[in-house]
Amino acid sequence: MGFLSVFLLLILAALIAVVILLVVGSIYFDATNSEIPPGVEQPVKLRIQHATMIGTAVLPKSPSAGGRKGIVFFHGGGWVKGSIETHDQLCRYFSKESESVVMSVGYRLAPEHKYPVAHNDCLTATTHFLEAAEEHGVDPGQVIVAGDSAGGNLAAAVCQALAGRPGIPKLRAEILIYPLLQGIDFNLPSYQQN
Repeated sequence: MGFLSVFLLLILAALIAVVILLVVGSIYFDATNSEIPPGVEQPVKLRIQHATMIGTAVLPKSPSAGGRKGIVFFHGGGWVKGSIETHDQLCRYFSKESESVVMSVGYRLAPEHKYPVAHNDCLTATTHFLEAAEEHGVDPGQVIVAGDSAGGNLAAAVCQALAGRPGIPKLRAEILIYPLLQGIDFNLPSYQQN
């Protein structure tokens, strides 16, 4: 019985070690093989941010003569679920089809973090991206905010908050994908007509 127990513990330890190596290896592989556009002065900083998933920069593969367009994306999920990972394919699609650098923001979720934490996280990330856009190969005058569902609400709120703020580049546009913009009001013309 003693030999069998030791043998099973060794197998369990080996399996745990393999899982840890796979996770660490995949993070390392992703961080070292993500493509950084030409002109980025601090690629190591961008790779560290990418690997820690504070925000994921999805970068187009082809080089650009000038600054690229930028998209700051806020995921949906009713402010309680959703993440950078759940919207990764969508962000990669946006990047590929629009030849833009996409920064997907991983804001803190409710109920652990009450309002206005998610809004403040998104506002801070957008402000930072606008101020550091050139470091990421992005033209500061070509940055838009976008989001779906609750992310659309956050994109609209961020756009309003930054509209009159001096000292940072203006947002070019906002893309709101089925946003949550208003509480239930059955007296609106669109509700009455439909």
